[in-house]
Amino acid sequence: MLALYFFVPPFYSFAIPNAETAISVALFLGSGLFIALVREALHVAYVEAEQAHAEAAAAQQAAEDAIHERDLLLHRQLHGLARTYGVEAAQGLNKMACQRDLAEQYLL
Repeated sequence: MLALYFFVPPFYSFAIPNAETAISVALFLGSGLFIALVREALHVAYVEAEQAHAEAAAAQQAAEDAIHERDLLLHRQLHGLARTYGVEAAQGLNKMACQRDLAEQYLL
């Protein structure tokens, strides 16, 4: 609007002298509004993508922590079995657990 005020005759006035100038001003304002709306949509999409990325990273970390806890529990249980029933029983269960893990990897 300042361009209309300073650079379009009559100078220092918001008066629009003819239809051609009115169309030019309308297209100028419309393109500015369009650019602003597109920029805002891009900003909103960027913020949503950042939030989704943060949630995915937190979910991945939680899954990795759960796997680590499971492995620690399995190790403790195998160690207890080895003390109670002997090393062979614990090794057999460990082999079964490893086979189950491989099967899960191929099924997923």
